[in-house]
Amino acid sequence: MSLQLSHFKEQLLAFGEPGVLWVAFSGGLDSSVLLHALVQLREELPRLDLRAVHVNHALHPDADRWEAWCEGRCNALRVPFTRLRVRVEEGKGPEGGARQARYAAFEALLGKGEWLATAHHRDDQMETVLLRLMRGTGVEGLAGIPPCRPLGRGLVVRPLLPFERQALRAWAEEEGLTWLEDPANLDTSADRNLLRHRVIPLLRERWPTAARQVARAADHCRDAAEVLAEEEARLLASLEDGEGTLSISALLAQPAPRRARILRAWLHGRGCRMPPARWLERLDREVLRARPDAELRLPLDGRWVHRYRDRLWLVQSPTASLARLRLPWDPSGPLEIPQAGLRLELRPSRGAGIDQRLIETGPLQVRFRQGGERLESVDGHHRPLKKLLQERGVPPWERGRIPLLECRGELVAAGRLWISPHWRARPGEEGLEIVTSSIQVSP
Repeated sequence: MSLQLSHFKEQLLAFGEPGVLWVAFSGGLDSSVLLHALVQLREELPRLDLRAVHVNHALHPDADRWEAWCEGRCNALRVPFTRLRVRVEEGKGPEGGARQARYAAFEALLGKGEWLATAHHRDDQMETVLLRLMRGTGVEGLAGIPPCRPLGRGLVVRPLLPFERQALRAWAEEEGLTWLEDPANLDTSADRNLLRHRVIPLLRERWPTAARQVARAADHCRDAAEVLAEEEARLLASLEDGEGTLSISALLAQPAPRRARILRAWLHGRGCRMPPARWLERLDREVLRARPDAELRLPLDGRWVHRYRDRLWLVQSPTASLARLRLPWDPSGPLEIPQAGLRLELRPSRGAGIDQRLIETGPLQVRFRQGGERLESVDGHHRPLKKLLQERGVPPWERGRIPLLECRGELVAAGRLWISPHWRARPGEEGLEIVTSSIQVSP
């Protein structure tokens, strides 16, 4: 398909009417075509506020020269230019690390409702699908590069995706454009470049429409992935409880492939990376199928997936022991405890919670379990705190995070689970109820 401005405009408007639109401008052929095509559409799109952003990864000796060249082109086109300099983390590979750093910078840049246009085209789609196929990806991976997707407060759009690289080059030459050439793109030791320069030319020699057919297959996979995601969301909602844990028995009632997809959706919704198939197989074998009273766990992304009482939990990795921590608390305001990932408040109530008058008589202190604590009941008998926590179904890894309130050296309350009979507000009296919420756990 040749690149015609009318067709390009149609692709752009399929995402909606653009307002602030940032062009990811590297200076290469593809992004140069994208920028110049949008410049030509400025008068036809009255709401269009066109801007360019260049990311300098500092990975090449000429990176600063390329940045200056891009700024000069934008000045000539009267397009506002923004430079972003990023640091590529080691250990993730130059291509993957650069992409991660680049999109993190883009996400921070985008304002609410703003668009970022990238110059991905049909050949990029083919390369991406083939790379993912070689890695054994599932249907979501074979969906390839989406035409648009959310990014932070804005949206990434790819209006060149239906066009092949050859069509972009032909348009650029016809328009008399100049662009930068990155010599790294010729290095066939990189997987994508090997596909681009050696594998795909052979495929095109045998199947001239290969890029179009791969793009069509990616579209089919995207449709299938959306249908599956809707079904998984419905099933996940039926398996979760109010605390975000999953019913293990209900999970095991699902066929194995569906069970794996539900688990991936559950983990993804909680910010985890997609675990490999072997990790899910181990979870299924060692945790889900363990005896009902087993308390087992597997690590994932700095957190733990726990089994407890037929529920599957995702929790933060254990922090240092809180047993020696003692904190003074002014009950007029909240208390944040980063070491425990907790925020405590005392909210006024009537006839419930801790007697407010008693709290005001002495300094309040918060500590955590040390072992051996005993709680007094209304009839004057004492029982172990450990027993109460077991009866209430508090998971073992949460028991050390239950805040214990002391006033004048006397144990007043154990979180929201227990209040000393001597400190409890009576009917009609002003009380203070303990409210706990989670915050980010400090390292």
